[in-house]
Amino acid sequence: MDLPLAVGYVVTIEPGLHFIPASLNDPARRERFHDCVNWPLAKQHRHLGGVRIEDNLLVNPGAAEDLTASIPKSW
Repeated sequence: MDLPLAVGYVVTIEPGLHFIPASLNDPARRERFHDCVNWPLAKQHRHLGGVRIEDNLLVNPGAAEDLTASIPKSW
């Protein structure tokens, strides 16, 4: 977002993890990231295709309010 946040704005935070076969199977990429990716775990979950967790935040004075805090994020 390229606007300054203001009270009353609602913003979405959407971190995602995508299991892309071309990336997972690339030897150069596997070597480059050998120390920060758990490759066996990624292989185990690649059938999922990916996952995205979304939170909606209301900007308030001082601190944001997580409007989706009560939604479970485990599966």
